[in-house]
Amino acid sequence: MTRQTHPDSPEWCAWGWALSALDEFRRNVGRGDALGRTDRISLALVGASQEGKTSVALRLLGVDSEWLPRVEHALRGGREIGRSSTPVVTVYEASELPPSDEALEDLSSKIRDARKNRPEFLFLRVPAARGCVARLVDLVGVEAADGEEEEIARRRATEWLYQADVHVFVSGMDHISNLVKTHDPSVARILHFWQVNADTSLVVLTKAYETGEAMKELSGAEEPAVLLAAARDRCRRILSAELSRGRGSPFPMERLPQILPVCLKNSQEPHVVLAQKATMLALQDIERLAEKDPIRFRVRAGFSLPRVLLRELREVEEEEREWREKFERDLAGLDDETREVSAEVVSRNEILQGLRGELERLRDEGGRLKAIAGAEEAQSLRERIEAIRSELVESRALHDWHKWRDFGRAADQYAEKVEEVIRTFVSESRTKLQSASPGIPEEALAGLTTVLRENLRRYETEIPELRKTVCFFFDKEETMKAVLDWSRRFRDSVVGVFGKAVSQTVRTELARTRTDRAREERRVHMHAAEIEGALHKDESRLQTLAARREAFVVQGKETENALVRRVAVATRAVKESHRYSAILQKHFIDEWKRLVRLASEAPDADSVLSGLASMCVLSETLSQVAVMEKGGRLCGTR
Repeated sequence: MTRQTHPDSPEWCAWGWALSALDEFRRNVGRGDALGRTDRISLALVGASQEGKTSVALRLLGVDSEWLPRVEHALRGGREIGRSSTPVVTVYEASELPPSDEALEDLSSKIRDARKNRPEFLFLRVPAARGCVARLVDLVGVEAADGEEEEIARRRATEWLYQADVHVFVSGMDHISNLVKTHDPSVARILHFWQVNADTSLVVLTKAYETGEAMKELSGAEEPAVLLAAARDRCRRILSAELSRGRGSPFPMERLPQILPVCLKNSQEPHVVLAQKATMLALQDIERLAEKDPIRFRVRAGFSLPRVLLRELREVEEEEREWREKFERDLAGLDDETREVSAEVVSRNEILQGLRGELERLRDEGGRLKAIAGAEEAQSLRERIEAIRSELVESRALHDWHKWRDFGRAADQYAEKVEEVIRTFVSESRTKLQSASPGIPEEALAGLTTVLRENLRRYETEIPELRKTVCFFFDKEETMKAVLDWSRRFRDSVVGVFGKAVSQTVRTELARTRTDRAREERRVHMHAAEIEGALHKDESRLQTLAARREAFVVQGKETENALVRRVAVATRAVKESHRYSAILQKHFIDEWKRLVRLASEAPDADSVLSGLASMCVLSETLSQVAVMEKGGRLCGTR
């Protein structure tokens, strides 16, 4: 802030009240100056990395052409060519000292320290033959290759954009489209700032003379001023054409900012020397702008700030809207993925249950097949036949020994009932075998039945012989013994033959089935292991997704709160920005009252007249501020 002294003091400035009002206004809207306000204009150099911002700054500072290579090398701070040399926001001032080795090493050391410690900004005094009255602020390239530098560049470039009085956008002619359109919104807000506030913007285009096409179009110019005019006209046409893409109509030339084509190439070739002279003329436009009543320029620039702040509010609101849409999409994507994995887990569990059931079935079938081939089945047949045999014995009481002829009929009945039992048992055995092993060949089952029936018929043929044998026994006990002995042999033979037939039939089937079952069980086990592995991975994915979702929601809440705060701050700034005129009025009235009080307290007539003269000058500044409020281009469009 400029201190308001006595009107008779050489330090008194008729525009001091307006400058104080501007400082208060900028602080109220959150755009205070980090370096503190002075009477000089602040020039911010904005652009992508490696576009020549530092080289332009050195030429504006008036660094002698013979010193440029050494000074530029020092400002690289040991970093190789091709990488951004500006580690942080750098404020340049001209120094009248020559570029000694000690001075250049000091510059290089400060650059290296800044690259390591990352201060908010770096202040450098650069050896220059003549000094620019403006304060030059060289911003980090907004598209710096280094990730950390890129993040710092974008955040701080935005801050300094609002602190600077004039914005100088530096771009190569081969990258001129970056000033019109870029895919990164955060970069667009910086590089396209001139479109929001063209009143305080200049565009410096490097490589404007060196390309083959440019040399061809500008070949007729032989004087620096003529060459500058031709190059500026060419650059304006190219930039207008870029802005006209997709509009459907040409971009109005009068809406373009002032364009300054420059050549940063160091060479003694005639066309390069001529281009260097044209460059000096172009940069003198910036110097004249900085030297011509900078306070009035800055006060007038304050009237354009509400439009800038409103644009910022719209951008923040749009950023919030786009973030919410993206957040909802990403959150829905996480939920969809979670649902898909959950459905996959359910499906795999069902498959796993089915496989386990299949394993149980295979084991159960094997057990049933072994049971049929075991002693339990033979014992069951023995018990059935034994029951028939017991019935035979009980039906023939001992006191009926004289009815020995009935033993023959009893043998027939016994054989018939045994045959019936065997038929039933064979049928049951077939059913069990088929159930236990659906793949058992029908020939094996038919062979089992045939063997049993042949054995039965063999013993049925012994019945007539049995009758003959019984006739020779007059003792009923001997007769009973003979019949029981035959029936026992009949029983044991049937059971033995059945056991052998079943064992032979089932053994073959068991061997085949055991191999099939083992193969099938291995397959099922492998499939089950595969499903269990996939299930484990799916369950791990579910846990990971749940953790990701939780972290995503927490981070989203933090981002949302930050965006809401930014919108609130931008909204307050927009509301406050419309009070610039009121703040100017307040400061003017305060200064007017101060001058009136000083005039009334003046000790002599000369002091009174001096005070009245100061009040007239002050009134004139108020009239000029009123004219400023109506608007108009601050940076010319020549």
